Amino acid sequence: DAQESRGLGDVYKRQTINRPSYRNALTPEIREELKSLLLKLYGDPAIKAIVITGADGQFCAGGDLGRLAKLPKNEVSALLSSGHELIRLLIESPKPVIAAIAGSAAGGGAGLALACDSIVMADDAKFILPFNRIGLVPDYGLAFTLSKRMGISQAHRLMLNPEPISAASAMQKGLADSVVPFSDLDECAINMAISLSRQSALATRWIKQLTLMQMNALQGTLDTELAAQAQCFSSPEFEAGVAAFLKK
Repeated sequence: DAQESRGLGDVYKRQTINRPSYRNALTPEIREELKSLLLKLYGDPAIKAIVITGADGQFCAGGDLGRLAKLPKNEVSALLSSGHELIRLLIESPKPVIAAIAGSAAGGGAGLALACDSIVMADDAKFILPFNRIGLVPDYGLAFTLSKRMGISQAHRLMLNPEPISAASAMQKGLADSVVPFSDLDECAINMAISLSRQSALATRWIKQLTLMQMNALQGTLDTELAAQAQCFSSPEFEAGVAAFLKK
């Protein structure tokens, strides 16, 4: 499930993805809970900033491949569209959203983190983008958010060659805004939320809008991603890739 906790007189809100036995992999149920929680927080004038994290020292393993492999092909587009709704909610959030990454942010979990405004990583955390290896294209808006953070050429290279990215490398590439020891992760994310909550809410909202206008290819990226991923889900490469992943 997705858990929430308030802090500091309700100035910020922390949302925790809580499915530790599956490394906090996203399910349709968790995704819908996150969307509902975000909408509630956006409408709460007392909340000035939001922190998203994962339970038990892991951020999010992305989609549950065991469930995805059994998904009827005629339900793929609806599943992807639901994920796109979550990403749009994060990218177009009227309030600052911070991702606090421990363990790994893998697949769709990386997409979830990179849709946030700020990213704090534990020094032993990493990004994993395994899509190409299992016959899929990066989803959850990653083609958009990676390009926004690190430039098109580097993002292109990274998506084609999906090696794990350490926290230090993520910081160097512009994928993280702060790297701290795991023991300091929560404190760093909360301090960042408190700092952002002290800024003008109106100005913050407009700054986010102005930034997004400079990268107005979001919807086109999501539309192309949906068409590409739906086709990839039906490919023999995906079936073989998932089987190898689950066996490992």
